[in-house]
Amino acid sequence: MIKLPKYNIGQQDALLSAQNHVGGYTNYLKDVLEPAIKSGEWDDFEALDLGFSVTGESLGKIGDNSAWRQLQPFFEPNATKKDTLDFFLDGMVMERNLTNQLRALALSMMWLSPKDYSFVSIVKTITGLKKVATALLNEGHNSFELLSFERLEAWVLGDVTDLDFERETTYSVLNKLFIEATRLPFNVSLNKAL
Repeated sequence: MIKLPKYNIGQQDALLSAQNHVGGYTNYLKDVLEPAIKSGEWDDFEALDLGFSVTGESLGKIGDNSAWRQLQPFFEPNATKKDTLDFFLDGMVMERNLTNQLRALALSMMWLSPKDYSFVSIVKTITGLKKVATALLNEGHNSFELLSFERLEAWVLGDVTDLDFERETTYSVLNKLFIEATRLPFNVSLNKAL
């Protein structure tokens, strides 16, 4: 779940509380968002709200890329470095299934995970996994579900991707898929963390 910076920690409980009693729901995150993430029904998923401010205002729709780019000021109003959640590949629209799988992961890390994540760690995870998405797309695949140890090994041995397998960050972002797997609409064929 998102962990707000120390100077903003008092707002953490209020923020989480704001996700309750939305419309006719007593818990928007568990009653609406989590089932929508798990279902993989992208039309319904994209129409849902990212979450709500402490005053009950929507943070935007999941399918609206500009709403994702506006989240940092909400979670980190005093940030000194600008970070944005962006689901484009080099300024181009990414394939819909991969985009929504990344959105589902970001929402899981933000609202549903028992682990604490900073906004920056969520941004870094999505940015790193976009490189993996590019490698999958280059092979004609459109799902993280097709990741496996065998595929990763082939990429390492074949040196065919821009992924740097000599850096810890590559493994860190891949591990997020494994760690958050139970809340996602797809299964990654990694039978253990890297």
